Amino acid sequence: MLTLGALKDLARHAIGGAADSRVDLDKQVNAACRKLVHARAWSWRLKIANVAAVANQDYIAMPADFDAPAGVPALSGGTGFGGVEMTTPQDIQRLRSYGASVAGGYRVAFGVYADDLAAHMQVYPTPTANGNPTFSISYLRRWVDISGDGTSAVIPDPYELAILYRVRGQVRLLEDDTDGGFFAMYDREIAELWEEDAQRRMHISAPPGGSLLGQVDEGRFTV
Repeated sequence: MLTLGALKDLARHAIGGAADSRVDLDKQVNAACRKLVHARAWSWRLKIANVAAVANQDYIAMPADFDAPAGVPALSGGTGFGGVEMTTPQDIQRLRSYGASVAGGYRVAFGVYADDLAAHMQVYPTPTANGNPTFSISYLRRWVDISGDGTSAVIPDPYELAILYRVRGQVRLLEDDTDGGFFAMYDREIAELWEEDAQRRMHISAPPGGSLLGQVDEGRFTV
């Protein structure tokens, strides 16, 4: 894995030495990595985690790097196992408003809420005990900014060139009001990497309930 320090060194080389003093290389490298990670539903973004219910709380906080669900959650712990159906936040609210019963399991919905801007999974009915139930979730991770030159970027090494094109274009844009054609080079590199990643995506086992990885528009979620 590439480190922040290595990426900054490569970026300095790409722009022919030290950047303008007004340019924060840490910020530019993080911005380039974020752009790359979120450009597509890359196979290496897929993660699986267990998340546990909190007693009398109608939602479960998602991991810090959660970006989007990649399948229907499955029950992985607790008592009274049943099914899980993924629905919308509006449907969950409707069920709560009417106190409706759901047969044999849980309804869940993902969303980001204004109170803390964190991703939550709404759960209905509301769990009544800590850890009961526990869900296994498959998701695409988002980019989380890194600091410290020894910190790994958690991006595969073959994506180095795309990051460098992006950083160089960003820095040129700040210094010269033009990206110097590097954004177009970045776009071509991303397209080639996406084609190369297709084979890996084909061999990823679908999580319980099926995977959304094959149901995206050029790697971008539309749900």
